[in-house]
Amino acid sequence: MMHGPCGSANPKCPCMIRGRCSKYFPKSFTDNTVIDADGYAQYRRRDDKQNVKCGKVFLDNRHVVPYHRGLLVKYQGHINVEWCNRSLAIKYLFKYIGKGPDMATIVLQREDNQPTTGELPSTSRATANERDEVKTYVSCRYVSAAEACWRLYDFPIHHREPFVQRLYFHLENEQEVRFRDDETLPQVDPDASSKSFGGVTILLGGDFRQVLPVVPKKGRADIVGASISKSSLWNDCTVFNLVENMQIEKNVPAVTIDGRKVPFRDWVLALGDGTEQTTNFDDDTEPSWIKIPAEVYLKPGDNPLQTMVNEIYAHLGEQHVQMEYIRDRAILTPLNEYVEAVNNEVLHRLPGELKIYRSYDSVCKSASTAVDEVLYPPEYLNSLKFSGLPNHELQVKVGSPIMLLRNLNPKKSLCNGTRLIVTRCYPFLVETRILTGTWIGDITFIPRINMSPADKTFPAMVKRKQFPYNCLLRNDSE
Repeated sequence: MMHGPCGSANPKCPCMIRGRCSKYFPKSFTDNTVIDADGYAQYRRRDDKQNVKCGKVFLDNRHVVPYHRGLLVKYQGHINVEWCNRSLAIKYLFKYIGKGPDMATIVLQREDNQPTTGELPSTSRATANERDEVKTYVSCRYVSAAEACWRLYDFPIHHREPFVQRLYFHLENEQEVRFRDDETLPQVDPDASSKSFGGVTILLGGDFRQVLPVVPKKGRADIVGASISKSSLWNDCTVFNLVENMQIEKNVPAVTIDGRKVPFRDWVLALGDGTEQTTNFDDDTEPSWIKIPAEVYLKPGDNPLQTMVNEIYAHLGEQHVQMEYIRDRAILTPLNEYVEAVNNEVLHRLPGELKIYRSYDSVCKSASTAVDEVLYPPEYLNSLKFSGLPNHELQVKVGSPIMLLRNLNPKKSLCNGTRLIVTRCYPFLVETRILTGTWIGDITFIPRINMSPADKTFPAMVKRKQFPYNCLLRNDSE
């Protein structure tokens, strides 16, 4: 028995609630049956490369509904078998076993509280039809015949073995603080009003040397001045420095600086700290240039673009099907104008048929007038390129890596910056395999969504319906 298709492939499926499958399909591939963090069993689902076509979408082992083969053959019907390990699951089963036939208790009551002519309204009469929730709950409780017999014979409702009771504890001076709804933070903690963030611990993560704040149309001084280290709150912060560079492998060869061998990770760290030695160039008044080691320097040659692609994506035609080969390679560019050129160069080296997806661009009707629709026709909107938005025309092939530009499902690592590889191309969907994050190897569908640029300098609100990804690489300064 197969579930689906649902999700992005079929948003109108009955199981879809608030844009998500209520049965949590498709499941994830796993070689062994494991118990997740919520205590539910994640059954073994092997990636055996087998699939069936349902309509226009292929379904694989992730869409198979859990079943018991022995019960299925014996009773000739699908019987759902689940592992009960929580009280809610036990209540769920008992409710369906002992509910008996469906029935309802109703009360017909006439609301006639209007006084007659010349008569003052009576307080008792006005409140006679007020709802008594406690009485309603007690009166409308229904016990089926099966449940009544079970309780009359004092049969056990449930049993736990071994009996385990969870005990809550806290560390020293970190106990829970309870307060009423009408109490403010100074009333609960009198000293909090004089502290930053009200005395609440705030964790700020990241490398401020690389991830700078975005200040449009401003220079270096304004960008540095807007960083958190220039704020008055910085004096109340405690800085914890990492002592090991986790992004650089320890077996990377050393580099040569002024005739001496320097570990590559030490050179990168000195470059980020600003302690690397600088030199003058031409007529500079002060040294501001850094020497690039020959080991990491690539000679441009006659065609710098082809030279870079040949170095990074060597043997792309033979090894593009390997996840590790695509995952461990990337090209970062400082400007958007270089992204499309490098994408086209790498994309045309991949084998297979080229698929082109074009967006539907329009002016948002809720934030525009009829005049705007005349001033900005679709042909003009198609020619626009915005930062953080995919272009009007996206070219892709099966096997080409892509990068998401929007947060689609953070719980499954489908976030801005997640890298994926295309496995199938549909008319209105793209099937991909996740390359990064905690869901590596999982198959997911990427739909078209409506997006608007964050740049508010354009006189009209533009709405672009397109796949929220970019091919291969993106502008790393966004």
